[in-house]
Amino acid sequence: MKKKIGAVQAAAMLLMGIFVGLKFHPSLIICVVIFAAGLTGGIFFYLRGKGYILDQLPKRVSRLFFCIVIFAVGMIRVSLIPADRPAKAIENFAEQQVKDLTGFIIAPPVTTPSRTYLRVQLENKQLESTLPNEGRVMLIFYDDIKTEFHYGDRLSVSGKIILPPDSGSGFSYREYLARSGISTMINNPFVKILPGFSGSVAMSYIYRLRKTLVDQIYRLFSKQEGALMAGILLGDESKITSDIDRAFQKTGTAHIIAISGANFTLLTWVLMRIVRRLFPNWWAPPIIMIPFIWFYTVLVGGNSAVVRAALMCGLSIIGSSIGRTENGVNNLALTSAAMTLWDPNALFDLGFQLSATATLGILLYSEPLCNLVRAVIAKIYPKITEELLTSIVRVLNELCLMSFSAQVYTLWVSAQAFGRISLIAPLANFLIAPFQSLIMIGGFLVLLLSFIFYPLGDAGAWLVWAAPALTIRIVQRCAAVEWGAVYFELSPFQAWLIIGGITALWTGRYALMSSFRKRFFQPYAAMLLLFVAVMIWVNVTERLKHQTSIEFYQAGSAMKLSVRSPENRLFLIGDNLTNYAAQDLLEKKILPVVSLPEAAWIDISEEWMRRKFLASDAAGELSLLYLNGELADKTADAPERMSDGTVFTMDGIKVFFVTSYMNKRVWVIEDKNYMVLFPNGVPPSRIFTDSIPDLERIALIILGKRDDKVIWNDYCIKNRYCPQIEDFSENTEVTFFLSKDGISYR
Repeated sequence: MKKKIGAVQAAAMLLMGIFVGLKFHPSLIICVVIFAAGLTGGIFFYLRGKGYILDQLPKRVSRLFFCIVIFAVGMIRVSLIPADRPAKAIENFAEQQVKDLTGFIIAPPVTTPSRTYLRVQLENKQLESTLPNEGRVMLIFYDDIKTEFHYGDRLSVSGKIILPPDSGSGFSYREYLARSGISTMINNPFVKILPGFSGSVAMSYIYRLRKTLVDQIYRLFSKQEGALMAGILLGDESKITSDIDRAFQKTGTAHIIAISGANFTLLTWVLMRIVRRLFPNWWAPPIIMIPFIWFYTVLVGGNSAVVRAALMCGLSIIGSSIGRTENGVNNLALTSAAMTLWDPNALFDLGFQLSATATLGILLYSEPLCNLVRAVIAKIYPKITEELLTSIVRVLNELCLMSFSAQVYTLWVSAQAFGRISLIAPLANFLIAPFQSLIMIGGFLVLLLSFIFYPLGDAGAWLVWAAPALTIRIVQRCAAVEWGAVYFELSPFQAWLIIGGITALWTGRYALMSSFRKRFFQPYAAMLLLFVAVMIWVNVTERLKHQTSIEFYQAGSAMKLSVRSPENRLFLIGDNLTNYAAQDLLEKKILPVVSLPEAAWIDISEEWMRRKFLASDAAGELSLLYLNGELADKTADAPERMSDGTVFTMDGIKVFFVTSYMNKRVWVIEDKNYMVLFPNGVPPSRIFTDSIPDLERIALIILGKRDDKVIWNDYCIKNRYCPQIEDFSENTEVTFFLSKDGISYR
C-alpha cells in the first residue's frame, strides 16, 4: 500500500516555511542546511522502505523528511528576498524635499470624492545624482487637479517625501502600501508631464478599455448604483461614498463591493456553459476560457481574491477537460501555495486570507449543511418529491447556506483584523444574496448590449437597476441596527488557533465520535462548553481591563461625549444640550452593573433649563459637575471655572478642555496609548496653540457635522502633520475603542 504526501500537506508545509521565514528571518545557509538534511534523510529512508509492501516505519519517516524539505523551500524563498535596500532607495530620503524627481505611472489613477492617487515608479536615471532612483512612491492630491493622468505617463515630481502613517492599529496603511512595493508618499506634489511613454503597451490598452467600461456603467446607472456596479463588475471602488462603505463593513458584506472570488467564479462558469454548448470538443473550453480568465483578472485589477479564483477556475477547467476528478480542497491548497511562493508577503494580505478561508469554509461545510437541510425537510415533509427537494436545497444554498459556510472561518479573520464580529452579517448576506447573480450576470450583459446598441442596453439597465439599489438599501438598514456588531480584541494567534481547532474537530469528527462511547459524550461536550465560556469571559474581562471607550453623539448643534476608563469609571461631556437631553445623558445605563458617571461637564443654553437640571436627581448623584463652565458644588476640590488647558484625570485617562470659540468647545481625550481630538466645529487655526498638549501624539481627529474636512486636510498637509482623520458628519452616534492594539470604532 503506497501513501504519498498530498497536495494539502505539501501546501501546509510550504506556507509554514514561508511564515517562519517572514517572522524569524533565518539565514540562507541555515535554510539550505535544513533542506539538505531533509532531502538526505528522505532519500535514505525511502530506499530503506522500498522493499516493504505495507506502510512501515521507514516509509512514514521518509514522508516526514520530505515534508521538512518542502518546509525548507518556503524558508529559502523568503531568504532570497533582499534584506538591505540600496542607498538610493526612496525610503532613505524620507522627510526630505525633492525637486524634479522623474518616474512613470504604473497603474491607472484612482480618483475618490476627496482626493486622487497616483502610483509612480522611479526611473533609474535622474536629472541629478543626489536624487533617489529606486522604489515606488504614492502621490496624493487633496485638491481638484485639472491635469488628466494616464498609465505610462512620465512625470517630473517636486515635493516632500514622507513615510506612510502607521498608527499601530489593526490596519496599517504603511504595510498595505508595502505589499505593492510602495514605501513613501508625497502629499499635494507639483507635477509636470514629460514627453514619452513608459510601461507596457498591452497594459495601456487594457486600462483604457477598463476606463471606457467604467464610464459606460456610470452612463447606464445612477450615482450610488453605478458605483456599486463598477466595484462588482470591474473592481473600481473609487466612487463608493464613505457612509456606504462603512455600512458594508459593519454588516460583513464588504466582500461584494469589489469583485470577489465568488462573483468571478460565477461569471466564469456561466460563460463555460455557453462555450461547451457552442464547442463540444474537449479541447475548446481551456483554449477559449483560460485566456479570457487571465485577461479579465488583469482588467479588474488582479486582487488576491480574483487571482486565487482565476487559478482555481483554470485548474478546474483543465482537469474537467482531461477527465480528472475535481478536488476543491486540493485546488485551493495548490493555488494558495503558488501565490505565496510567487509573493511571500501575500500570506499576511488580509484579502488573501479572507478569500482563502471563505473558499475553504464553502468547500468543507456547504455540502454537509445542504445534506442536513435536505434530511430535515424530508423528515418534516416525507411526501415531497426528490426534484422539488433538490430545488429547495439548491435555492437555500445560494441564499444562505453557502454564506454561512464561508463565515465559519472569515468571522475570526475579520475579528482579529478589525476588532469586531458582525452579528447582523448572516441576515444581511441572506437578504442581499438573491441580487448578486443578477448584478454580475445582468450587469455584464447590459454592458455588452450597450456597446452593440445603446438604447437596448439602457432598457436593460432599468431592469437590472433594482438589484444594486436594493442591495444598498438593505445593507444601510442592517447597518443601522445597534446590536449589529460586537467589538473585542482577538490576536492573530488566537484567531488562527480557533480556525485550526475548528478544522481539526471537523476533519476528525468521525474518529472522535467513535473513540468515545455515547455515555461519555455528554460530559465531554459539557466540559468543552465550559471551556468556551471561560475563554469568552476571560476575553471580555481582559478587554474591559485594557480598553478605553468613547461614545460620540451629535444632533444639530448638540454634542455628547461619554468617556469610559478600563476600570469602568465614566466621565461625560454635553455641549449645547437641553435640560432633558442632559438628564437623559446622565441617567443612561448600558448594563445594570455599570456605575453612574462620576464627573461631567454640561453646557445648557437656557437659564431655566439649568435651574431645572440642577434640581434633578441625576445632577445630585455626581461627585463633580461643571455646568456651563462653572463648578456646581463650590465645596468640591476642583477649579471653580473651566479655562483653556484644564485637565481632568481619571484612571490614567486625561480629558483636556483645549479651548472655546463662538460657543463651541474643543476636547482631547488621552490614554496611555493614544490621543483623540474632537474639534467640534472649531477650525485648526484656533486650536493648535500653546494650550494643546503635544500635537504630534494626536493619533485620531474626529470630524462631526460642524467640521470642514477640506480645511482640516489642507492644514495637515501644509504643516506636514499626518494623523488619521475620520469624517463622521453623516453619523449620529459612533463608539471608539482605544487599546494597545489600536483604535477601532462602530
